[in-house]
Amino acid sequence: GYDDVVIIDACKMGHEPGTILEVSVDDIFSDHQLASSHAVTLGSTLKVGYDLFEDEMPKKLKIYLVEAEDFFEFTKECSPRVEVAIGKIVERINTYFS
Repeated sequence: GYDDVVIIDACKMGHEPGTILEVSVDDIFSDHQLASSHAVTLGSTLKVGYDLFEDEMPKKLKIYLVEAEDFFEFTKECSPRVEVAIGKIVERINTYFS
């Protein structure tokens, strides 16, 4: 039901930890590397949403993926490089919505 949405997710695609990738829904649906990364769950969810609830899905959707340092360890804290990336994404989001 929102017009503008920003999604931030972790990925493991072989980049340096903290690397920020700005991708589109089309990228997630069509890029083999994105389809085989953590984004596949995000992509599947978005695909179902757009297929079944097209009128309720956002008209503008920004997706940021951040390369994780240790993708398989679940902790409350982010690594220092990922923390820096999150700060940069916050700046981008603030610019996007201002």
